[in-house]
Amino acid sequence: MKLVPMSKSRYAAFKRDAISGYARAKVEAGVWDELEAMALAQRDHDQLLPDGLKTSDHYLFELVVDSDSVGVLWVYTQPDSVMPGAYVYDIEIDAEYYRMGYGRRAMLALEDWCAERKLRRIELNVFAANRPAIRLYEGLDYRATNFNMQKYL
Repeated sequence: MKLVPMSKSRYAAFKRDAISGYARAKVEAGVWDELEAMALAQRDHDQLLPDGLKTSDHYLFELVVDSDSVGVLWVYTQPDSVMPGAYVYDIEIDAEYYRMGYGRRAMLALEDWCAERKLRRIELNVFAANRPAIRLYEGLDYRATNFNMQKYL
């Protein structure tokens, strides 16, 4: 698996899919109202990536296996923090490549990429309902560091 800088054409599709997927996940988690979700997701995305592919300290990759693009990965780096690290904002494996081990391979490739840059940790957020992702991360020795809880009234 290679982490290849995302092309402009892939970025356009990624941006559209990332915003709609994030909005949907926030609604399903009960965090956002469905009527406002797309606007809120667009706002968050624009704040995080104001310069798109050229946003400082953000790396957007295509995940490439044998010259096939199998997904995308969005990583933010914090090289100057007390414990230099990376934060995974998004990882998506294209539907036709589900359950083929590419998510795992992508995370291992990210570990190598981070090690080359002397980044000592990788953080990410996963929605509680996303059991396949939780199993993936636990299988790679990630551990929970925070829990957000809520009660509907």
